[in-house]
Amino acid sequence: MAKRNNIDTKEAILNCLENELEHSSFSAITLSDISKKVNISQGTLYYYYKSKDQMIMDIVKRTVYSSFSDFEEWITNEEKDRSLHRIVKFVLQAMTKIFTIRLSLMEESANNEELRLQLNNLYNSYFDLISKYTADKIEGVDSKYFAELLSFVSDGLLIQKKIGNDKVNIDAIIDYSSQQFEIWFAKK
Repeated sequence: MAKRNNIDTKEAILNCLENELEHSSFSAITLSDISKKVNISQGTLYYYYKSKDQMIMDIVKRTVYSSFSDFEEWITNEEKDRSLHRIVKFVLQAMTKIFTIRLSLMEESANNEELRLQLNNLYNSYFDLISKYTADKIEGVDSKYFAELLSFVSDGLLIQKKIGNDKVNIDAIIDYSSQQFEIWFAKK
């Protein structure tokens, strides 16, 4: 077998952790489990990550920051349809796409102050960006409140998906919500 390079090994570790987070809580996952599944020694794993906290920070960068960057790139592209219903749809789809990771991060942040602060800063930046690009599109409600409301809807969808509520059609709710938010809040 060909020797992996540093980037491949680090990616394999993070891929494994993300996969494990689909089935287990962060606290239940051990570095030993990850090294076995990635087929590397624990010493090699410790070369890349001295602790699970370092790994979780890279997961945040890889998933949540990536989602945020995708939104920022899309919303600042003047060639894109940035109507209110498209903003709502983009945000809800992006936030539910990474639902398992978001739930794991939320759970872990209860016991990890650094992670909690990083997530708070990230969410507040996300709210600010949404608020900035919806302020001229809505009436009757503060754009900051509107951004937070989108997050709460996303969190509710996340919970329904996590508990496996098959009566909740996430895609249909996202489509309906994007249309309804346009009707309820868009400037006439």
